[in-house]
Amino acid sequence: MLDLIKNHLAAVKARPAVTPLVLRKAHALYVNGQCQMLTCARDHFQLAIDDEFKDFDLVVELTAEGVVTRCNCRAAEAECHHAVAGLLELSDFLAREELPEAGSGQTYTREGMIKRVLDERREKAEQAEYRIDFADNPHGEHELLTEKGRLYKLTFRYIEAEQGYCSCPDYRTNKLGTCKHLMHAFDRFKKRGGPPLAGQDYPFVEIFLDPQRDNRIAWFYPHELPAAAAELIAGFFAADSTLTAEKTADFLAFIEAARELKEILIRPEVLAAMEEYFEERLLAEIREKRRPDYARVRAELFPYQKEGIEFALYRKGAIIADEMGLGKTLQAIATAVLKKDLFGFARTLIVCPASLKDQWQKEIERFSTERAVVVQGTPEERAACYRDSDAYFLICNYEATLRDLPLLQKYAPDFIILDEAQRIKNYETQTAGVVKQIPRKHALVITGTPIENRLVDLYSIVDFLDPQLLAPLWEFSYQHCCFDPRQRNKITGYYNLRSLKERLRPILIRREKKDVIRQLPHITHHDVPVDLHPRQIDHHASYANGVAQILRKKFMTPFDLQKLQLLLAKMRMVCDSTFLVEPEEEIHYSPKLDQLRHILLDQFDLRRSPRKIVIFSEWVRMNQLIGRMLRENNLGYEIGRASCRERV
Repeated sequence: MLDLIKNHLAAVKARPAVTPLVLRKAHALYVNGQCQMLTCARDHFQLAIDDEFKDFDLVVELTAEGVVTRCNCRAAEAECHHAVAGLLELSDFLAREELPEAGSGQTYTREGMIKRVLDERREKAEQAEYRIDFADNPHGEHELLTEKGRLYKLTFRYIEAEQGYCSCPDYRTNKLGTCKHLMHAFDRFKKRGGPPLAGQDYPFVEIFLDPQRDNRIAWFYPHELPAAAAELIAGFFAADSTLTAEKTADFLAFIEAARELKEILIRPEVLAAMEEYFEERLLAEIREKRRPDYARVRAELFPYQKEGIEFALYRKGAIIADEMGLGKTLQAIATAVLKKDLFGFARTLIVCPASLKDQWQKEIERFSTERAVVVQGTPEERAACYRDSDAYFLICNYEATLRDLPLLQKYAPDFIILDEAQRIKNYETQTAGVVKQIPRKHALVITGTPIENRLVDLYSIVDFLDPQLLAPLWEFSYQHCCFDPRQRNKITGYYNLRSLKERLRPILIRREKKDVIRQLPHITHHDVPVDLHPRQIDHHASYANGVAQILRKKFMTPFDLQKLQLLLAKMRMVCDSTFLVEPEEEIHYSPKLDQLRHILLDQFDLRRSPRKIVIFSEWVRMNQLIGRMLRENNLGYEIGRASCRERV
């Protein structure tokens, strides 16, 4: 059926009577949501067309002779621009109806996914142009310089199995025991006819995180251990060369003793793992002994908000994912204030969308006794702010982190709060990489998006908070993602969500309104600032100039008053969408509509929720644009028209 409509539409577009102007007018009606499906049957569809000056009815029938359209506009040609617009809308409707079910697709076994990611790294290794300086000992440590100038150290353990160590970030988390740098280096080593590893002494007794045993601390030395090293290792490690669980708390003694033995090398990842272990123990002890004092929080907190604050307070990294309207900003501010009191933090950095910086500043000064400064101005002014400001809260937007990373690394905050984290949800974006490079002691992410919406986005956010929790990405993918068989990187659905929620329980807390309804007031008010598009700003300024010209008149005629009302109305209209003031344009700009889509689909998760939402707009055309957005996302809706008195 869809192919039949598409073929007919292509034939219509090819007719001489269907001019480029007719096609542009039809496309504008379709794109701007002015075609609405009224009824649909197996071979009969009725649509309403909201044209500029009049409404029209269109009927599309599928007959033995083909597709027949009838419009009550009485155009001379059978295929008017209303009919073309209706056919475009019908094609879109049928395409959505034939979409595959969510969750369908190809899944991988662990072995299958490992083969895939190893093949991907092998392909990159073969294409890379690295510079390698091989050590005189074939085991290493060798040095590899990437095309981007990054220097990594490599050690070869087993040349046949191509297993070894690399100091790159991928090796640290991928649990594969290799990486593209090691693959490239082993290949170059074999091609150059390097000396065999057999008979060569391994350069040191290596203490490392074993990637193939879930990054447990282990030791490696392929020869007989020196006597002093053997005695020390025997007191801490099991027969399988891994650290025994009961000795973890005492491992600092091993590290201290190993400093006296020149032949033992402890990898930096081991030291980082031990630091993390003791920090978690310390936080658990503080949680048991110290209770928060809310005296410096200038707000009456609900019990669920105190629960969220205390959840984040005693953790290095946390996500507060409460439903919109439950006061996540207040919880974040209170958490930062209490962390200052409890841990002696000197600075909190808030990273948020540019439109929310001023709102964050006002909320901080409203709910706490701390100062908040928005980082802005020239590079010199921003540098002075990071260096000299005595405010506890600094606020910047995501784009600023790209410019100011060296400053953020030099004057590192103690605590980072990411608002929504929308800009780091894509794992591979430059912004995500930069934000994750900012040093910090603790971090908090606040988001209203349910975890089930886009798990790969969630992976990136968790990677910011705790790179080890869900890593590596390939393991996360085979455990929870379905892939398109034809496009191997396209995810078509998710599964095994219950186990994922359990894995996230240590860092994520989420409450919906229905969970805490008895604690809430009957009505809450929440403003969402939205930046205008540059095109909207131009229109708004033009109308404001017209208003100013009229107001400068000493006397105004009735025509001036009418024009003044029109200009004021257009100033409000263009803030919703440029389409409301220039409907003839095929492209319209509406950041408000984009924000509404995010709230409805991500924060309220309407695709999976039975709730009903009432949306008011002063402008009928805006309601139509909203309706089209809802249809595109398979959300049902009704459009009603009522006066203010009728609504009350």
